[in-house]
This record gives sequence, structure tokens and C-alpha cells, in this order.
Amino acid sequence: MTSQMILLQILPRGGSGLECQVTETATALQEAGISNYVVSVAPSFQLTVALKKRGVEHLVLSLDSANPFKKYRAFHALISFIKEKRIDCIHLRAPSLKGGLQKIAKELGIPLIISFDEMIIKEKGIKGIYQRKTLQKETFLMTVSSAMKRVLVDDYQISPSRVFVSYPFIDLRRYQLDQVRQDRITAVMEKYQISPEKPILTVMGSVSQTSGHRLLLEALKCVKETEISCLFVKTKDEEELRGEKENVLLLQDQISDLPKTVTVQQIEISPEMKPLFYQLSDIVVCPTMVPLSFDRTIVEALSLGKPVVASDIPSNQEVIENEESGFLFKTGDVTSLVRSLDHVLSLSLGQRKKLQCQAEKTVENLFSIRQGQKKVLDIYQKVIGLYETGKGKK
Repeated sequence: MTSQMILLQILPRGGSGLECQVTETATALQEAGISNYVVSVAPSFQLTVALKKRGVEHLVLSLDSANPFKKYRAFHALISFIKEKRIDCIHLRAPSLKGGLQKIAKELGIPLIISFDEMIIKEKGIKGIYQRKTLQKETFLMTVSSAMKRVLVDDYQISPSRVFVSYPFIDLRRYQLDQVRQDRITAVMEKYQISPEKPILTVMGSVSQTSGHRLLLEALKCVKETEISCLFVKTKDEEELRGEKENVLLLQDQISDLPKTVTVQQIEISPEMKPLFYQLSDIVVCPTMVPLSFDRTIVEALSLGKPVVASDIPSNQEVIENEESGFLFKTGDVTSLVRSLDHVLSLSLGQRKKLQCQAEKTVENLFSIRQGQKKVLDIYQKVIGLYETGKGKK
């Protein structure tokens, strides 16, 4: 079946992270000899170039156009494209276009997989009933963690046989030690005046009420180590969150209350610089206060063998084996976070080396392109097989 599969990924509007997932999946399929195509709703020079390098045809269609005539033409062109290329399976990378694609997949008699990569908040009342009924209509669902699958199965009564888990696979070549040159690290530390004499704690991502930045600042008042450099790093491609500016201002009050020996910097960088900041860090902290479907930061940091201290939300527990590949603290608990930070800061070189080896092994076993390729191909094959035998139909 593998050699005969022809796959189509459809990309709704999304950030660079979603484009990256599409490109990585397309690459894995190409390397496995699987014919595959990508349709996106908006032009992206970066995506087009990346796919062209890999020999993957990319088509732009205005499937989400506000103009009904333009939208109709786009869906008509999509149907023609699916028929022409003899597509065996459609993979919608986010649920925003699900209505029209459900209808197309049903008419053409091919399976539809819809990715749910963001944690869904369960609604109540009539809105909750509508949300649940809508999800139950999907042919097959794919998500990035077992925690997210449990939400879909338990809260939305989706059959477990229709929900598949595929961890995001990451191009680990970007996060290898030999790719992060010491001279570049030195240059970055000089540019931002980051002291090499202090332990460096780094948090990646935007500031919000639930991101945990304020929790970490509270913990820094209590850790045993009195001299610390704390970096709040955001990449330039991240969308500004609602209320982010107000949350950043709130941090200033906390920062001013810290001991003078604790320095805090808020830095914006290009995505290409992330490996440098992971490598110069002594600890990468992921203190989110709410459940996430998956935290890519943890995997990126672990791939460089960096100690990770993360809240014990369910999806983080899937990635980190506590005190083996990283460290988990009780979500939202300052005392628990302080305890974890104190422990990591006291580790010997030998203990850090052991932690590094286990972290790198975890990432290779779960998140490498080789493992991701194997998993996603297995899912596509299972979906097509279920659909063809009628087991996946309602």
C-alpha cells in the first residue's frame, strides 16, 4: 500500500510552526518514496521555496475567501486537483476548513484526517453540544499527544479508533552541538551582556497570564542561588498575544522586587537563533500554568542535552521522565518550582552528563524524523485501510 499512497496536506492560515510541520511531513513522505502534494490558503514564499527544494508541488487556493464566488472557484479547483492527482487521503492540518472538506471527502469517497494540535477548551451548554457534535462528524482525527487524545475521547465521545497520536517530528540537525558554534554563542552573550559567571535560566515564548513567567519571577526570590541571569526569549515570528503588552508591564513590578544580583532580560530573536540560546542556558524553564497539547520547547532543549524544568501538565509528562530526562514541578506551585530549580542548580558535572545522555536518547526515540516518518506513514496506512473496509465510516 505504501508505494501506491498519494497524500494531500491542506494548510489553513497559520504561523511558521504549522508551515514547519507541513514541510517536515512532506519531506518524510518524499524520503519514503510517497507521492504527496500541499495546498495552502495563502501564499508563502518561505513555504513554496522549502517544498520546491524537496520536489513537492505546492498549490495556493483561496479556500477561506470571504468572497463566496472566489471561494466556490477555489473549492472547485481543489476537487479537480484531487481527481487529477488521484489523491488517496486528505490531511487537513487545522480544523478551520473542516466543513467544506468533509463534504468534498464524502463526495469523492476518500478519507479525511484533521489535525487538532491545540488543546480544546470544553464548552458548556448549547455551545458545548454543538462543539461536540461537530467534532463527532470528523472522519479521522490526529493529535500531537496522548493527553490531547484523552480530551477528544473523554470529553467529546470520539471513538478511540478514530483518533491517532503522532508526536511532531523535529529536524534535530538544527539542534546538534556541532551546529551551535562557540564563537556565535560568545558573540550573542556579548551583544546582550549576558554574564557567563551566573547560572542562566531561559524561558522561551510570549508572555501571558498563563505562560508562567510571573511564577518563575516569584520563585527566583526564594532559590538558594543568589546570582542568576534570567532570559525571557521570544522569537520574531510569534504572533502578539492579546494583552501581551499589559502582561509585560506587570512583569516589571516583579522584576524590580528581585534581589539586585538577579538580572532579567526580555529578548526578541529570529527563529534561527533559538539553538544558540538553548545552548548558552544552564536551565530551560517551561512553567506554563494551563494544559497544552504539546510544548515544542521541551524537545528542542532536550535535543541539546539541556536540563529542562517544566510544569507537570499531562503532555509534559509524556515527554519528560522526571529526574531522568528532565524535571517536573507541580503546576502553578512556587514552592515546587523552587525545589526543582535548587536541585538542578546543585547537580554535579557527572549528574548533568547523565541527564544529557538520557535527554538526547528520549528525543531520538520519540521525536526524530526517522521515528516521525515511521509513525505518520503508519497512521496514513491505517486510515486508508479502515476507510476502504468501511470500519472508519459512520
